[in-house]
Amino acid sequence: MMLDQGAAGSPEKRDIRYRWTPRLRATREEASCCVLAGMFDGVHKGHAQLLRAARAHADAEGLQLVAVTFDVDPASVASPRPSAPPLQTCWDRDMRLFSHGVDAVMTISATWQLTEMAPSEFLDFVESEVQVRSAFAGEGLRFGSGRTGDCALLQRHGAARGFDVSTVCHVECEKHEPVTSERVRTAVTAGELELASSLLGVAHEVTVDVLAFHSGLQTAYFKLPPNTAKPPRGRYVGRVRNLGYIPVLVDVMDERELSRIQHLPEAPVDSMSALYASPVAVELLSRQGVDAPARRVRRFAAADRELPQDVQQELAEGYERLEREVIGEGVHEGFHAMLDRLAAKYRR
Repeated sequence: MMLDQGAAGSPEKRDIRYRWTPRLRATREEASCCVLAGMFDGVHKGHAQLLRAARAHADAEGLQLVAVTFDVDPASVASPRPSAPPLQTCWDRDMRLFSHGVDAVMTISATWQLTEMAPSEFLDFVESEVQVRSAFAGEGLRFGSGRTGDCALLQRHGAARGFDVSTVCHVECEKHEPVTSERVRTAVTAGELELASSLLGVAHEVTVDVLAFHSGLQTAYFKLPPNTAKPPRGRYVGRVRNLGYIPVLVDVMDERELSRIQHLPEAPVDSMSALYASPVAVELLSRQGVDAPARRVRRFAAADRELPQDVQQELAEGYERLEREVIGEGVHEGFHAMLDRLAAKYRR
């Protein structure tokens, strides 16, 4: 995959940066495009309906399909209040968009300059970077300063510039409420993974890097992506997509601790070792327990309690640091033995 950095090139334009991510090397910015814009956070059922309609139109007209989106929600840049975390990283979002037939993703950096652009100025910027021949938008689209740009403005702009704009209505769930990224986020952060999957149309997925692997326990240790919506601490039934959907148990821990993927009896015995040091796509299907197994607390023997208080504290902190940052909870009993030898040295 090739990533090209771009910026508005004309001196009179604001310095707006973007990243161009093509699905194939042949996809170029100068090609005629069908454009659709939005945050696409989670790429849920509503987004999927929009993407299907845009893909069918692009195929019929011989156009490339380009998604115009942002690295963070522009509304969060303009607001002093903390913003809700996204459901996925930009990379995961790009991969999901590609799976729906998008040819390239134009990810614009959301800055103060961007949020101050009038809606018409923002549309002029997009047209200066890609050859827009048609556009698709969800009916809830908002853009430009103060979020004053909407589908009606986009349609007027398209009519003036000679390209068609099509709008797609919200997708409703079984309760006749629109499927939105906020509803998916609420379900994920509450641990309601079945509801989240229903709204997404697919299982909620996180891509993680395995930091450690214990072959004896067939357990991989990882940290969830930072600054994204996370399910609460607990045990979840899941699958590893890029290993043939092997079934696993996933213990989601606090941010300070390493979460873990545990082997299940029905999974191939040697499959888990392939997770080490590579990106792993983990689908979280359902919550099995209200809490992950409790961390084992370091207990000192009676002789250890005779040690000076500062030494006991040093031992306890050393153990927890090793356990948390290096190997995860209870990965290797050798570290217990090492600390016991250290305590014995102090006693002498």
